[in-house]
Amino acid sequence: MGSLHKMRSLKDESRGKRCESTHFDFDHKVFAIRNAYFGLAEDTKEPVFRVLLGELLTALPLRRLRDDFDILPESHDDELLGIVESGLRFAKEIRHKDSIPSELLDGSASWSVEEKHRVLALCRLLLKVSFWLKGGDAKNAGDWQRLKALTQLPETQQRIEEATAEIADMLGIGFARRREVLDWIEEYGRETAYIEALRDRFLLVKQIVAKLGEFGHLYSGSNDKTFREEIARVQTLLSNPAAQFEASFAAVDAQSSNVLDLLKRFEEKVNFVRDTRDDLHTRLRDWDDIIAEWDGVTPHRSPEAEALIRHTYGFAARNFSQTRSWTRTKRS
Repeated sequence: MGSLHKMRSLKDESRGKRCESTHFDFDHKVFAIRNAYFGLAEDTKEPVFRVLLGELLTALPLRRLRDDFDILPESHDDELLGIVESGLRFAKEIRHKDSIPSELLDGSASWSVEEKHRVLALCRLLLKVSFWLKGGDAKNAGDWQRLKALTQLPETQQRIEEATAEIADMLGIGFARRREVLDWIEEYGRETAYIEALRDRFLLVKQIVAKLGEFGHLYSGSNDKTFREEIARVQTLLSNPAAQFEASFAAVDAQSSNVLDLLKRFEEKVNFVRDTRDDLHTRLRDWDDIIAEWDGVTPHRSPEAEALIRHTYGFAARNFSQTRSWTRTKRS
């Protein structure tokens, strides 16, 4: 099990070229124009370069940008533009001299989590270790504070010590190196802390779905058949992405269902968590605005509520039509 934190060379997959940059240090002066930045087009989600040309704010697709400003194939700027395309999965905007997202450098996350998420992730793993020898589980142990208290109990600590010694022996590293088992568990906990943070974020999506259900009941006796059907349609459109989120979280949880298997395939498991983390983070980012709009909304009949539901329907229709499916982009 080698270190998972070695710096990776960035690779533009379409060209097979390597770039050792850690920042978007473009050479062409166009990239240094004041307030110019890369982002995604609102309609097509295509990467574009937004720059003020004269009095017109222009969104240039990267292909046109290369042609209009003579960015030569396989040049330094051309390679960085390839990295921009990947980097916009992790940043809403990218500007000249910005740091390249760490997801593309060494696989670590470029955003932070709260202490409660780190504690929750680690304690869940430690409790699995504590039950490894004698069976049982702590699925209904409660929130992160309750889990933390459980892991600190003397009997839990004793079970963890016995289990790590046995696991170290089964891994072939011996009793004297049993501390390394906990080191790997702690490292895996740091990775899954991001999943716990995203799970918390997903709860806000579930709240929107639940509130739509309440609105459905409120309007069930309404004479406005069209609006009742609109509520039903938005519920249908949101059901599939919600189920996909649930499936992604379940898939990560399954990675640690067998502690010994987790440690035997440690790097593979961590890579899976990181890929899923990036996928979840990208998908949940699309919900940011709609989550903010639903914040604090109490289901009741009103023109404002109806406008919000119609706006949500538009959001769902744009992003989650029945013909659209999500795919995960694997890191190279």
